[in-house]
Amino acid sequence: MRIRSAGWMAGRLTALAVLVGLLSLLSYVSGAHIALRYLDPPLGAWWQSNEFWIMEGAASALGMLIAIRIGARLVEPALRNRIQGGSIIAAAIALAWVAPVCAALARIGWNAGGQRVESGIVGLAGYGTGLLIDKLLIAGVYFLKTAGFAFFAGLVLFGLVLAASFASVRAGEPAAGA
Repeated sequence: MRIRSAGWMAGRLTALAVLVGLLSLLSYVSGAHIALRYLDPPLGAWWQSNEFWIMEGAASALGMLIAIRIGARLVEPALRNRIQGGSIIAAAIALAWVAPVCAALARIGWNAGGQRVESGIVGLAGYGTGLLIDKLLIAGVYFLKTAGFAFFAGLVLFGLVLAASFASVRAGEPAAGA
């Protein structure tokens, strides 16, 4: 069996975070949970009560994964796989704490000029379509802001794993690649 690198895993997890985030964002905006409630009422109820949290979690995971992938490019190749793998594990553990904090930070300054934007969109696209576009815009900006704050958390986690890796080198031994 071939073992994949941490970079391959980070790429797949990033794509998964984008897919899950977009799916939950579009479901939240369009009210797609109603169709799911007709097909499978318990699953639809669960999805409706959790889709926003799933969107926040996916945005936070996306931000941290992007930071880890960028950080890994700054580390020499001999250490890259170990540091990136450790950072992904640390991010998975920290996600339960990072997601609510980043989501709360993303809500700061949320309604500044919101009525003017909504009125302009409704005036251009009509009432029904305008409200849907406005809701999509709000949710999209919220997703990006949450991912942006999580990006900084991912950089911190990457730095902590990198520092722990350097600290774990025994005294007198040269670091890998030195």
